[in-house]
Amino acid sequence: MVSKASSFLLESQELTALACAVYLKDQSRSRNFINQSRIPHVKDTRSSWSLNVLINKVRFHAKVSKIQDGYKVLIAGDIFEVKGNLSFISPLMDLTVNGEQRLLQLNQRLGGGSYDIRYYGNVYPLNVLDDVAYEFSQYMLEKKKVDTSSLVLAPMPGILKSVGVAAGDMVAEHQEVCVLEAMKMQNSLVSAKGGKVKKVNFTMGDTVNEGDTIVELE
Repeated sequence: MVSKASSFLLESQELTALACAVYLKDQSRSRNFINQSRIPHVKDTRSSWSLNVLINKVRFHAKVSKIQDGYKVLIAGDIFEVKGNLSFISPLMDLTVNGEQRLLQLNQRLGGGSYDIRYYGNVYPLNVLDDVAYEFSQYMLEKKKVDTSSLVLAPMPGILKSVGVAAGDMVAEHQEVCVLEAMKMQNSLVSAKGGKVKKVNFTMGDTVNEGDTIVELE
């Protein structure tokens, strides 16, 4: 019989592996966008990475390598193979971990390797850092956590293809409020909670930068 502690550890390790895969795919998309924008950038030719995932401030260290259709993640001696369609078109990602289906919902991409991910019905604030960034983070003063649940932020630079809400509208939790096109792919952006739209700062066709506030809720 598997104990609750063992089950929680396995779930945390699986979430760590999934977070590593999401982060690396996100980084790859960002580099592709920069290259298309003609901004000088050194191409990343690595096929393995050393990453640190902070889940509710608990650190999990992972060694990640690229495999066909996904990533192999080594965590504390255990291997997790993450495969599937790592697409940001929809907040829902249908993936597999060691051949077992796992459904992950990407609630928010906050930039800098920070995400809010819903997994097994719970929402986890995650930070993914490489070893250098993690070491530097140990010497930095902790920032006060800012509640961004009332904001819909641009996770990357792009062009708004549609805006589906206006000031005064009521939205439900995880409702699509706009579609952002980046690198010729359309990304559905959703509200982190339900509420009344206070302000819409951009319109269809506008260009936004990473971190821009597109929609504000009351």
